[in-house]
Amino acid sequence: ARQFVLHRHVLVGDRIVDVPSYIVEKSMEDSVKLKKDLVVLKHSSSKGSTKEKENG
Repeated sequence: ARQFVLHRHVLVGDRIVDVPSYIVEKSMEDSVKLKKDLVVLKHSSSKGSTKEKENG
């Protein structure tokens, strides 16, 4: 979850959140979401690494 935040993939309302310690107000909890243009690509390898790619 921390990497999603640091890589700017998390929105609270219409604002991008990039601070892992961001405190979400109780009234805003329902508006926490991932960016729509986020694509997670999984490549098969011996280590099973996962790569993230953002379209745009």
